[in-house]
Amino acid sequence: MISILTITYNREEYLKIAINSVIAQSFRDFELIIVDDGSTDHTSTMVASYKDVRINYFYSNHIGQLSKIRNIALEKATGDIITFLDSDDSWHPDYLQEISTIYSKQQVTSVISNAFICNETEKKTLFHKSQLPGSKTNLLKHRLINHTPVLYPSCFSFKKSIGLRFNTNLKFGDTDLFLRILALGDSIISFRELVFIRKHDSNISEQKTVDSLFIQAYTEEFITLDYLKANKFIGEILYRKTYSTFLNRQADCFLLINMKSDAWLCYLRSFLKYPLHIKAFAKLFLLHRFL
Repeated sequence: MISILTITYNREEYLKIAINSVIAQSFRDFELIIVDDGSTDHTSTMVASYKDVRINYFYSNHIGQLSKIRNIALEKATGDIITFLDSDDSWHPDYLQEISTIYSKQQVTSVISNAFICNETEKKTLFHKSQLPGSKTNLLKHRLINHTPVLYPSCFSFKKSIGLRFNTNLKFGDTDLFLRILALGDSIISFRELVFIRKHDSNISEQKTVDSLFIQAYTEEFITLDYLKANKFIGEILYRKTYSTFLNRQADCFLLINMKSDAWLCYLRSFLKYPLHIKAFAKLFLLHRFL
């Protein structure tokens, strides 16, 4: 059986679309676990209108920390395979069948599925074969160096038997868990676009604030990099190079919200972490002139 974990908060209309895409799956042996993080709209009434025993709804007082809420859902899962469906995303009817076939035919611990990124005006493919390595054993290294594939929860699944959980010291924790799973090896990519990622103004990833995923995601990845290095999943050079790249990107984010001093400090840390990172040095020099 496949367990589908969905976290929601005041997304009644989007969630309905997500649930409908689950019910429409050609693969039928699943359970949908919905954890409601204290919604104040009509989410509970809407979910109750579905008379499907495979849908399990749990209400929680508002926590506001995705890592903790997802662990609540994970503890309730009884399937052999864990999948995630964000409440504003949806799946093609063949999504579960596709990943079920992959797990049954190959010895893999996780599957990353391709997707369409959708907004009101366009739909584009998340990644292409030419962007990714052919060997499944290189996925972690490739992700750290190239920042691809992008690890959306709705595209990620793994075997529950590996026993990993979200790090509740982190606010979000998605990328941290997914990178730790990739570090175990035996991960594979499905190139069929069977996931639909909805982009809209209320997306956490679209919010441009200092404490949003926009900037905090990189802070969490620094912690993950420390873990990967300490446990010898990556070497010193890859650690420093990737850390420097993430600091550079975090600095770019600070600039977008006009936090120039924080950006300058990040560029400095990026250069010191990996002195061969010339772009960080150039940005550091240019920004210093305006402080």
